[in-house]
Amino acid sequence: MMQSLASYAMRGPLQAIVALVGLAALSLLFFPLSWPISYLGAGVVALVALTQASRESLLIVFGATAALALLAMTIGGPHYGVGYALSVWLPAWLAAQWLRQHQSLSQTLGLTGLAGLIGIGVMFLLLGDPAQWWSTYFDQRIIPDLKAAGVEFPDEAAFRELLQQVAGVMTGALLATLVLSAIVGVLIGRYWQATLFQVGSPQEFRQLRLGTLAAGIGLLIVALAQFVGGLAGQWLVNAATVVLSVFLFQGLAIGHQLAGRLPNGQPWMVALYIVLLFTLPYGAIAVAMLGMLDNWIDIRRRFPDATS
Repeated sequence: MMQSLASYAMRGPLQAIVALVGLAALSLLFFPLSWPISYLGAGVVALVALTQASRESLLIVFGATAALALLAMTIGGPHYGVGYALSVWLPAWLAAQWLRQHQSLSQTLGLTGLAGLIGIGVMFLLLGDPAQWWSTYFDQRIIPDLKAAGVEFPDEAAFRELLQQVAGVMTGALLATLVLSAIVGVLIGRYWQATLFQVGSPQEFRQLRLGTLAAGIGLLIVALAQFVGGLAGQWLVNAATVVLSVFLFQGLAIGHQLAGRLPNGQPWMVALYIVLLFTLPYGAIAVAMLGMLDNWIDIRRRFPDATS
Protein backbone atom coordinates (compact mmCIF):
# COMPACT_ATOMS: atom_id res chain seq x y z
CA MET A 1 0.00 0.00 0.00
CA MET A 2 2.74 2.45 0.96
CA GLN A 3 4.66 1.56 -2.19
CA SER A 4 1.56 2.18 -4.31
CA LEU A 5 1.05 5.56 -2.62
CA ALA A 6 4.63 6.59 -3.41
CA SER A 7 4.34 5.41 -7.02
CA TYR A 8 1.08 7.31 -7.47
CA ALA A 9 2.55 10.54 -6.03
CA MET A 10 5.47 10.27 -8.46
CA ARG A 11 3.24 10.20 -11.54
CA GLY A 12 3.03 13.99 -11.65
CA PRO A 13 2.34 17.20 -9.71
CA LEU A 14 -1.43 16.74 -9.78
CA GLN A 15 -1.19 13.21 -8.41
CA ALA A 16 1.17 14.37 -5.66
CA ILE A 17 -1.27 17.13 -4.68
CA VAL A 18 -4.18 14.68 -4.65
CA ALA A 19 -2.20 12.28 -2.45
CA LEU A 20 -1.25 15.05 -0.01
CA VAL A 21 -4.75 16.50 0.28
CA GLY A 22 -6.30 13.05 0.58
CA LEU A 23 -3.96 12.03 3.39
CA ALA A 24 -4.49 15.34 5.17
CA ALA A 25 -8.26 14.96 4.96
CA LEU A 26 -8.04 11.42 6.35
CA SER A 27 -5.84 12.56 9.22
CA LEU A 28 -8.33 15.29 10.13
CA LEU A 29 -11.32 12.95 9.91
CA PHE A 30 -9.87 9.95 11.76
CA PHE A 31 -8.47 11.54 14.89
CA PRO A 32 -7.03 8.40 16.57
CA LEU A 33 -4.93 7.78 13.45
CA SER A 34 -4.24 11.42 12.62
CA TRP A 35 -0.50 11.38 13.36
CA PRO A 36 0.37 8.10 11.59
CA ILE A 37 -1.54 9.29 8.53
CA SER A 38 0.09 12.73 8.68
CA TYR A 39 3.50 11.02 8.76
CA LEU A 40 2.66 9.44 5.40
CA GLY A 41 1.80 12.90 4.08
CA ALA A 42 5.12 14.23 5.35
CA GLY A 43 6.75 11.26 3.63
CA VAL A 44 5.13 12.20 0.31
CA VAL A 45 6.38 15.78 0.71
CA ALA A 46 9.87 14.50 1.49
CA LEU A 47 9.83 12.13 -1.50
CA VAL A 48 8.81 14.96 -3.83
CA ALA A 49 11.48 17.25 -2.36
CA LEU A 50 14.17 14.55 -2.62
CA THR A 51 13.45 13.70 -6.25
CA GLN A 52 12.55 17.06 -7.81
CA ALA A 53 14.02 20.55 -8.01
CA SER A 54 13.29 22.90 -5.12
CA ARG A 55 10.96 25.13 -7.13
CA GLU A 56 8.87 22.28 -8.51
CA SER A 57 8.51 20.54 -5.16
CA LEU A 58 7.63 23.80 -3.39
CA LEU A 59 4.95 24.55 -5.99
CA ILE A 60 3.42 21.13 -5.27
CA VAL A 61 3.35 21.93 -1.54
CA PHE A 62 1.80 25.35 -2.25
CA GLY A 63 -0.80 23.78 -4.54
CA ALA A 64 -1.70 21.17 -1.94
CA THR A 65 -1.91 23.87 0.74
CA ALA A 66 -4.32 25.94 -1.37
CA ALA A 67 -6.49 22.89 -2.08
CA LEU A 68 -6.49 21.87 1.58
CA ALA A 69 -7.38 25.42 2.66
CA LEU A 70 -10.41 25.34 0.35
CA LEU A 71 -11.42 21.94 1.69
CA ALA A 72 -10.96 23.13 5.28
CA MET A 73 -13.49 25.90 4.71
CA THR A 74 -16.17 23.22 5.00
CA ILE A 75 -15.15 22.42 8.60
CA GLY A 76 -14.50 25.88 9.99
CA GLY A 77 -12.05 27.93 7.98
CA PRO A 78 -9.03 27.88 5.66
CA HIS A 79 -6.67 28.48 8.58
CA TYR A 80 -7.04 24.81 9.55
CA GLY A 81 -5.60 23.76 6.20
CA VAL A 82 -2.83 26.35 6.24
CA GLY A 83 -1.92 25.46 9.81
CA TYR A 84 -1.72 21.79 8.89
CA ALA A 85 0.57 22.53 5.96
CA LEU A 86 2.85 24.74 8.06
CA SER A 87 3.15 22.19 10.86
CA VAL A 88 3.39 18.94 8.86
CA TRP A 89 4.42 19.61 5.26
CA LEU A 90 6.77 22.60 5.52
CA PRO A 91 9.14 21.07 8.14
CA ALA A 92 9.37 17.86 6.11
CA TRP A 93 10.07 19.83 2.92
CA LEU A 94 12.83 21.87 4.58
CA ALA A 95 14.49 18.78 6.10
CA ALA A 96 14.28 16.89 2.80
CA GLN A 97 15.80 19.85 0.95
CA TRP A 98 18.85 19.73 3.19
CA LEU A 99 19.15 15.96 2.73
CA ARG A 100 18.87 16.28 -1.06
CA GLN A 101 21.59 18.91 -1.23
CA HIS A 102 24.01 17.49 1.35
CA GLN A 103 23.25 13.73 1.34
CA SER A 104 23.85 13.45 5.08
CA LEU A 105 21.10 11.91 7.17
CA SER A 106 22.89 12.69 10.43
CA GLN A 107 23.24 16.37 9.50
CA THR A 108 19.59 16.49 8.51
CA LEU A 109 18.41 15.09 11.84
CA GLY A 110 20.82 17.26 13.80
CA LEU A 111 19.74 20.47 12.08
CA THR A 112 16.07 19.53 12.42
CA GLY A 113 16.61 19.17 16.16
CA LEU A 114 18.50 22.48 16.25
CA ALA A 115 15.57 24.16 14.51
CA GLY A 116 13.31 22.76 17.23
CA LEU A 117 15.53 24.23 19.95
CA ILE A 118 15.53 27.59 18.19
CA GLY A 119 11.74 27.39 17.97
CA ILE A 120 11.52 26.90 21.73
CA GLY A 121 13.78 29.91 22.23
CA VAL A 122 11.60 32.03 19.95
CA MET A 123 8.46 31.06 21.85
CA PHE A 124 10.12 32.00 25.15
CA LEU A 125 11.12 35.36 23.69
CA LEU A 126 7.65 36.05 22.30
CA LEU A 127 5.58 34.75 25.21
CA GLY A 128 7.87 35.53 28.12
CA ASP A 129 6.53 32.66 30.21
CA PRO A 130 5.09 30.00 27.87
CA ALA A 131 3.83 27.90 30.79
CA GLN A 132 1.62 30.77 31.92
CA TRP A 133 0.43 31.35 28.36
CA TRP A 134 -0.54 27.69 27.98
CA SER A 135 -2.25 27.71 31.36
CA THR A 136 -4.35 30.70 30.34
CA TYR A 137 -5.10 29.07 26.99
CA PHE A 138 -6.30 25.91 28.70
CA ASP A 139 -8.53 27.88 31.10
CA GLN A 140 -10.02 30.22 28.52
CA ARG A 141 -10.26 27.98 25.46
CA ILE A 142 -9.82 24.25 26.07
CA ILE A 143 -11.98 23.77 29.18
CA PRO A 144 -14.87 25.96 27.89
CA ASP A 145 -14.76 24.17 24.52
CA LEU A 146 -14.86 20.77 26.22
CA LYS A 147 -17.81 21.84 28.35
CA ALA A 148 -19.60 23.19 25.28
CA ALA A 149 -19.07 19.80 23.63
CA GLY A 150 -20.82 18.12 26.55
CA VAL A 151 -17.74 16.71 28.28
CA GLU A 152 -18.29 16.20 32.01
CA PHE A 153 -15.48 16.38 34.56
CA PRO A 154 -15.83 14.09 37.61
CA ASP A 155 -13.19 16.21 39.34
CA GLU A 156 -12.70 19.50 37.51
CA ALA A 157 -10.20 20.79 40.08
CA ALA A 158 -7.96 17.76 39.57
CA PHE A 159 -8.24 18.14 35.79
CA ARG A 160 -7.26 21.80 35.99
CA GLU A 161 -4.29 20.89 38.18
CA LEU A 162 -3.20 18.32 35.60
CA LEU A 163 -3.40 20.95 32.86
CA GLN A 164 -1.27 23.27 34.98
CA GLN A 165 1.43 20.60 35.12
CA VAL A 166 1.18 19.91 31.39
CA ALA A 167 1.46 23.63 30.62
CA GLY A 168 5.07 23.61 31.76
CA VAL A 169 6.15 21.20 29.01
CA MET A 170 3.66 22.05 26.27
CA THR A 171 6.13 24.21 24.33
CA GLY A 172 8.67 21.39 24.20
CA ALA A 173 5.97 18.85 23.39
CA LEU A 174 4.73 21.00 20.49
CA LEU A 175 8.19 21.51 19.00
CA ALA A 176 9.15 17.87 19.58
CA THR A 177 6.01 16.84 17.70
CA LEU A 178 7.00 19.02 14.74
CA VAL A 179 10.56 17.66 14.82
CA LEU A 180 9.33 14.06 15.01
CA SER A 181 6.96 14.63 12.10
CA ALA A 182 9.71 16.12 9.94
CA ILE A 183 12.20 13.35 10.74
CA VAL A 184 9.72 10.50 10.25
CA GLY A 185 8.61 12.13 6.99
CA VAL A 186 12.19 12.34 5.73
CA LEU A 187 12.89 8.73 6.70
CA ILE A 188 9.75 7.54 4.90
CA GLY A 189 10.56 9.67 1.85
CA ARG A 190 14.15 8.41 1.79
CA TYR A 191 12.93 4.80 2.03
CA TRP A 192 10.57 5.36 -0.90
CA GLN A 193 13.36 7.05 -2.86
CA ALA A 194 15.63 4.07 -2.28
CA THR A 195 12.88 1.65 -3.29
CA LEU A 196 11.76 3.51 -6.43
CA PHE A 197 15.02 5.05 -7.62
CA GLN A 198 17.76 3.06 -5.82
CA VAL A 199 19.05 6.20 -4.06
CA GLY A 200 20.15 5.54 -0.47
CA SER A 201 19.82 2.21 1.35
CA PRO A 202 18.57 0.75 4.66
CA GLN A 203 22.16 0.95 5.92
CA GLU A 204 21.95 4.74 5.76
CA PHE A 205 19.56 4.76 8.71
CA ARG A 206 21.11 1.79 10.50
CA GLN A 207 24.49 3.56 10.55
CA LEU A 208 23.01 6.84 11.81
CA ARG A 209 25.33 8.62 14.23
CA LEU A 210 24.75 12.23 15.27
CA GLY A 211 28.27 12.72 16.64
CA THR A 212 29.91 13.43 19.97
CA LEU A 213 29.43 17.21 19.74
CA ALA A 214 25.66 16.95 19.33
CA ALA A 215 25.51 14.19 21.94
CA GLY A 216 27.58 16.23 24.40
CA ILE A 217 25.35 19.28 24.01
CA GLY A 218 22.25 17.12 24.28
CA LEU A 219 23.49 15.34 27.38
CA LEU A 220 24.34 18.68 28.99
CA ILE A 221 20.83 20.01 28.30
CA VAL A 222 19.20 16.88 29.73
CA ALA A 223 21.43 16.96 32.82
CA LEU A 224 20.97 20.68 33.53
CA ALA A 225 17.20 20.34 33.12
CA GLN A 226 17.19 18.22 36.30
CA PHE A 227 18.79 20.91 38.47
CA VAL A 228 18.26 24.42 37.06
CA GLY A 229 15.15 26.29 38.16
CA GLY A 230 13.33 29.40 37.04
CA LEU A 231 12.71 30.42 33.44
CA ALA A 232 16.06 28.98 32.34
CA GLY A 233 15.06 25.67 33.88
CA GLN A 234 11.76 25.74 31.99
CA TRP A 235 13.64 26.26 28.72
CA LEU A 236 15.98 23.39 29.52
CA VAL A 237 13.12 21.01 30.35
CA ASN A 238 11.36 21.85 27.09
CA ALA A 239 14.62 21.69 25.14
CA ALA A 240 15.38 18.27 26.63
CA THR A 241 12.14 17.00 25.11
CA VAL A 242 13.34 17.95 21.63
CA VAL A 243 16.84 16.58 22.25
CA LEU A 244 15.51 13.20 23.37
CA SER A 245 13.15 13.09 20.38
CA VAL A 246 16.07 13.41 17.97
CA PHE A 247 18.37 10.93 19.71
CA LEU A 248 15.50 8.45 19.87
CA PHE A 249 16.18 7.80 16.19
CA GLN A 250 19.83 6.96 16.79
CA GLY A 251 18.70 4.53 19.47
CA LEU A 252 16.26 2.96 17.02
CA ALA A 253 19.00 2.80 14.39
CA ILE A 254 21.05 0.72 16.83
CA GLY A 255 18.11 -1.64 17.26
CA HIS A 256 17.61 -1.98 13.50
CA GLN A 257 21.31 -2.62 12.93
CA LEU A 258 21.55 -5.28 15.63
CA ALA A 259 18.28 -6.92 14.57
CA GLY A 260 19.55 -7.03 11.00
CA ARG A 261 22.50 -9.12 12.19
CA LEU A 262 20.23 -11.79 13.65
CA PRO A 263 18.85 -14.71 11.60
CA ASN A 264 15.27 -13.74 12.57
CA GLY A 265 15.70 -10.14 13.61
CA GLN A 266 12.43 -8.63 12.37
CA PRO A 267 10.25 -9.99 15.22
CA TRP A 268 12.68 -8.43 17.68
CA MET A 269 12.16 -5.00 16.12
CA VAL A 270 8.39 -5.46 16.19
CA ALA A 271 8.67 -6.37 19.87
CA LEU A 272 10.82 -3.29 20.52
CA TYR A 273 8.25 -0.94 18.98
CA ILE A 274 5.43 -2.60 20.94
CA VAL A 275 7.38 -2.22 24.18
CA LEU A 276 8.09 1.43 23.36
CA LEU A 277 4.41 2.06 22.70
CA PHE A 278 3.32 0.62 26.03
CA THR A 279 6.11 2.17 28.10
CA LEU A 280 5.84 5.77 26.88
CA PRO A 281 7.55 8.01 27.72
CA TYR A 282 10.08 6.08 29.80
CA GLY A 283 10.97 3.47 27.20
CA ALA A 284 11.53 6.15 24.57
CA ILE A 285 13.72 8.13 26.98
CA ALA A 286 15.83 5.03 27.66
CA VAL A 287 16.30 4.34 23.93
CA ALA A 288 17.16 8.00 23.31
CA MET A 289 19.77 7.98 26.08
CA LEU A 290 21.21 4.78 24.59
CA GLY A 291 21.44 6.55 21.24
CA MET A 292 23.20 9.47 22.89
CA LEU A 293 25.78 7.25 24.62
CA ASP A 294 26.38 5.31 21.40
CA ASN A 295 28.35 8.27 20.06
CA TRP A 296 31.11 7.40 22.54
CA ILE A 297 30.87 3.65 23.10
CA ASP A 298 29.82 2.54 19.57
CA ILE A 299 27.38 -0.18 20.61
CA ARG A 300 26.93 -1.56 17.10
CA ARG A 301 30.63 -2.40 16.80
CA ARG A 302 30.55 -4.49 19.97
CA PHE A 303 28.05 -7.07 18.68
CA PRO A 304 29.05 -9.55 15.96
CA ASP A 305 26.92 -10.46 12.96
CA ALA A 306 25.07 -13.66 13.87
CA THR A 307 23.95 -14.26 10.27
CA SER A 308 27.47 -14.92 8.98
